[in-house]
Formats: sequence, C-alpha cells, structure tokens
Amino acid sequence: MKICYHVLTLLPALACSQLLAEQKAIIEWGSDAYSHATDSSASNIDESFIFELGSFNSSFNPSDRSTWAASWNSVDRTTFNEDGNFFQQTSTLDQSNIPPSQNSRPYIWGYRNRDGSAEWILLSNPNWAWPTPTNLNLPIPTRFLVSEATTIETGFLDPTSGSWATQQAADSSPKISLLDWKKLYFPNGEESEDLDDPDGDGLSNRLEYFLGSNPLQITQEQPLELTLEKQASENKITVKIFRSSSAQSTQFSIQSSTDLKSWSNDHQNFTLINESPHFIQLEWLALPERTKYFRLDVGD
Repeated sequence: MKICYHVLTLLPALACSQLLAEQKAIIEWGSDAYSHATDSSASNIDESFIFELGSFNSSFNPSDRSTWAASWNSVDRTTFNEDGNFFQQTSTLDQSNIPPSQNSRPYIWGYRNRDGSAEWILLSNPNWAWPTPTNLNLPIPTRFLVSEATTIETGFLDPTSGSWATQQAADSSPKISLLDWKKLYFPNGEESEDLDDPDGDGLSNRLEYFLGSNPLQITQEQPLELTLEKQASENKITVKIFRSSSAQSTQFSIQSSTDLKSWSNDHQNFTLINESPHFIQLEWLALPERTKYFRLDVGD
C-alpha cells in the first residue's frame, strides 16, 4: 500500500491589487487528504479532474451557468492526487495573476470534460477574501479549503463527513492552453512533446488534451463513435467526436483510408448535424464502397 503524507508549510501571507512588483502573496488551497470524493456516478475522483482557484467578474450571475467560463479569472490550477484522495496547491499571487477586482470572492472550481459530458464542483465561502495590503505582516498564510466551504453553486459537500462530489454540467468549463495543460501533468520540467504518448494507449498528448483525458493513465474510451446506416443507393455515416470544453484549441479533421497506409482528409464531406461544448456530430452520405477506416487528427 502506498501512503502519501502532505504537510502544509506555514508561509507569510502578503499583498493584493496594490502590490509592488516584488511583493507576493502566498495562498494555500485544496481539500483534506483521504476525503471521500466522487463524481455524479459515484466513481472516485481521478487525476483527469482539474481544480482551479480564481474569481468571477463583478457581473457574475450564478444562476446562468453558460456565462461562468467567460467570466472566470483563474489564479492557479492543479490536478487531483489519487494516492491520497486530495488536491492541494500553494499559489503565489502577484501582479501577473491578481483578480481584476480585489473585492471579488475567491472560488474553487473543479471540473473534468470527458466522454461527451462534464463534471463540475464550484464552491466558496462568504468569508474567503484575497490578501490585502492591510495584512502584509500576518504570520499565517491565506487558506481556502473545501472543508470550510459553505456556498456550493454546483456539486455536493457534506461538512459532517468531509465527503464531496461533482455533478454533471452541460456548459463550457474554464479554458486551458495545451502548454498549461502539459504543465499540470509534467510539472517538474519533464520533456513531453505534443505527439508523445507517455501512457502507451495510442493517444498522443495533443489528443488527450483535446479529449480531456489523463495522459498518464490508459484511456479506454475511443475518441470518436462511428455508425453506418446502409441505404438503397448510398450509405449514411455518422461520426460523433468527443471533446473537452476546456481545451483552448479544438481544431480537428477526419481522415479516411482503405488500407491503413494512405490517409486523405474527408472532413469537407461531412455535414454538421449536432454540436455541444462536449461533442460534435457529423454526417456523410457516401456511395457504397469497400471497407473504409477513419481516424481523428487534432491540430495545434
């Protein structure tokens, strides 16, 4: 059994919107180790979940989830630690990531976008506040912990047991670039190129990013679903492509082959029939022919 201990280091809390360039604030945030954390299907939270600390613009209206991603300002992010069932991060607040409004409330937003759907938890506490110039000399770091949250915009939290859960969401999550996404899974300077496949599941880092899956764990799900409906004079091919709504870059093309050697771009032959933040569905009416293979190519 692998046992993981996590110790929070006490560091002085500094600063906020009127910081000088050299001033920095230290914020410790996350969940308790070995807490019971599940998604909406009661499956354990895994390392494909991303958690962000940030705030919303002053116009934030929690009743309209479709505006959350566009109004979100991220300070820092981290992934879930499966060994200890927790996520924790020590973040530095400086001039580069100060929330637009010092009075905006801090939130923790956890999400995963995979398999054509999203899982969210968004929580806060009315007493949470960003560090200000008036408490520069306090010997205690600023802390935002899941166990202290009292405002749950989406998701579930049981303060008595410390257990918490995400719930399904239909809208877009915060956007993250491919570079920042790789920093989450390769934080110590490990070299991992866009086309590398660290877990050997046949999906490159770029494709795992597009899908919202974990590049360090074998992904069982296929990136697209194909259905064929044979008709009298033509075949109707329907393709459903799953994608992460948090991926900043979502360019892709569908390629086909008859021999698995030579591939051609068939994207222009498909017609869009359905789309959501988490999947896109295309249709192609094609003449009957010999066996054809399809693959998904994800661009930069």
